[in-house]
Amino acid sequence: MKFLKFLFLLIIFSTFAACGDDDDNCSQADWIGTYTGTIEYLTHTDSIEDVTLTVTPNGSDLIIFKYKTTSTEEEFTPLKPQDCFAGTNLNPSGSEIINILANLLKDQDRLTFNLEQSMGGIILVNYQINVIRD
Repeated sequence: MKFLKFLFLLIIFSTFAACGDDDDNCSQADWIGTYTGTIEYLTHTDSIEDVTLTVTPNGSDLIIFKYKTTSTEEEFTPLKPQDCFAGTNLNPSGSEIINILANLLKDQDRLTFNLEQSMGGIILVNYQINVIRD
């Protein structure tokens, strides 16, 4: 099951890499801002809501993602972007795994943020945020 999750993340990362501009490098400052768009919940409800995503600096090289909908607000652990990508694989409770992957298309002012939370191989939460800089 871990292999399938790794393969899923590799496919997503490869897709973003293939669609991005090889000459584009993103600095911390490129990520900072407020974005609006939609959040699509891919588990349980399969619903779509309007969302505001804010990216703020943390120190000289980290960024913090925070999103807000009409019903939910969540802020994430600071991440260190690698050019136009940011991601992490958290394991907060032993059997719980949280995968986060973000991609910034700097030339289009677009940002995609994906989160998958699973426990014991069962996906509990899975959503994708697609936003454009305000």
